[in-house]
Amino acid sequence: MTGDGVLIVITPLLSLMHDQVEALHARGIAAAQLGSNQTRNDQAGVASGKYRLVYMTPERAQLTLDAAFWRQVTCNGNRFVMLAVDEAHCVSEWGHDFRPAYKTFANRLRSAIAEAGVNVPVVALTATATPAVRSDVAN
Repeated sequence: MTGDGVLIVITPLLSLMHDQVEALHARGIAAAQLGSNQTRNDQAGVASGKYRLVYMTPERAQLTLDAAFWRQVTCNGNRFVMLAVDEAHCVSEWGHDFRPAYKTFANRLRSAIAEAGVNVPVVALTATATPAVRSDVAN
């Protein structure tokens, strides 16, 4: 992550999110995780631009990343460096860890970004994608 802005990482692994956030805090980097255990205050902190790096579960992304969220974050003078979908093979029904929330949040996310009229670069990352999974993720 370079420059100023907010990077949001969608990942299914709660323990990894926790470990990453703790390591970032130890380096003085403002980071947060949004999963099932976080409060509205945590979400408000993300929307206000308090954090540079935010980890989110796909289920939380479904609930949080609507057009109002994107408008609120950009309204506060923030910009997005990127939205990264980690473990992107989970998007694919052909992936070994298929999670329906990955599939459903993608369409909602696409609509919300378009409705908010913001520019959010998106990248999908995985180390375990077969050709069929790569094709499904791209679609």
